[in-house]
Amino acid sequence: MKAFNNKNSSFILNLKQNKNTYIKRISIVISCVILVVAIIMFTFAYYESNLEFTMVNGRVGESLKDINIVAIYQGENKVDEIPAKDTGWAFQRAECTNGATAEWNYDRWAVLISSTTKTKCTLYFEERQLAVDYINTIAPTTDSLLTDGTTDNNLRYVGANPNNYVSFNNELWRVIGVMNNIETESGETQSLVKIIRDESLGNYSWDSSASSINGGYGVNEWSQADLMQELNNDYLGNVVVGTDGNWYSGQNNAKSTAKPSTTISSEEQNKIESVKWKLGSPNNNNGTYVSYDSEDLKAPYVYTHERGNNTGKICTSGTYCNDTVTRQTTWTGKVGLFYASDYLYATSGGNATNRAACLNTKQYNWNDTSVSDCKNNDWLYDSSNNQSTLSPLADSSYATRVFFVYSGGYVGRSNANYARGVCPVVFLKSSISITGGDGSSTNPYTIG
Repeated sequence: MKAFNNKNSSFILNLKQNKNTYIKRISIVISCVILVVAIIMFTFAYYESNLEFTMVNGRVGESLKDINIVAIYQGENKVDEIPAKDTGWAFQRAECTNGATAEWNYDRWAVLISSTTKTKCTLYFEERQLAVDYINTIAPTTDSLLTDGTTDNNLRYVGANPNNYVSFNNELWRVIGVMNNIETESGETQSLVKIIRDESLGNYSWDSSASSINGGYGVNEWSQADLMQELNNDYLGNVVVGTDGNWYSGQNNAKSTAKPSTTISSEEQNKIESVKWKLGSPNNNNGTYVSYDSEDLKAPYVYTHERGNNTGKICTSGTYCNDTVTRQTTWTGKVGLFYASDYLYATSGGNATNRAACLNTKQYNWNDTSVSDCKNNDWLYDSSNNQSTLSPLADSSYATRVFFVYSGGYVGRSNANYARGVCPVVFLKSSISITGGDGSSTNPYTIG
């Protein structure tokens, strides 16, 4: 017989008598625990799901945090993986549940999905022809695309008005051509499509300076130029220079002109390659100064020396040569200007003066009526505006001079502070495809 346990009996009796009270207390505790856990889970899910999720080389059924890729299509075919880069397939769209949005990142070759809750997405890819391949393919079928005969053998649009329009940033831009041997920021050498905005952003200084520096006429070194800073900061949506609403436009650091109202969207910036731009001076021959009207200032010479190792400064002292800026022969970035050689090589020439004769004419003589075929059959010629180029000019007394394409049709020199038309130039990434259009101004190429 078991001994009577008074202590246990009292506990059991007490439990029976206060059964309902204990049940209520336990229920309250459990409810509190559930509520706390729910709050923690909701908070975690909220902050996690409000992030942008990146799916790189995703497979069907593969999930990343709250994102689940349920299907991938290449055309009409269902596949298991995101197609590899540079294989002719381009992202078309994503269909996601719960209102999630998707954007393609060309740098990472990945889809960015933004969602506020768990979601499932189907990705669609379409077969496209890379822009570089497309232009190379159509070249034999048109007289508007010609190789330039330089060591890089670039393929360029030529003529008065070729069908080289492209829709970029919801604006009309134009294709300069396929440029070969372009070094990207990552060190790769590629053939890239080079485009220029069809209309000028406005008239701005290439560079300006304080009155004590080069007489206030600016410094002809692009890597530190005011316009370089404006185009690669303000124009890309990161306002640094024009915080007062103006860009540089005049002598002695004057900022008298309102900055452009447009910027390049983040989506379009993802299509731009950061490259190494050459800053050589076409007016400098092996370190020895060449006079401005030298016979050498013809297209082949200009192209070679833009990519040479001579800088735009050969003077050492004087009121207009007292800056201490170190000159560079390259600069790496996204947005630049066209070269003087881009303008020269864009001509097709005409009946009186053919293309070969134009390219053999000194650039500052292109306004001569005897060679009017050169400028009149050059789509980069703008009779209404003077245009800034990327090229510096070496002078024995000035460290301020750069090349401009003047409305008269010739390439001439001027101080960097003078406000001239600015048409931004960028290189498209090698992964960019032509998705539609015929290149005309009314039906421009679309890219993606």
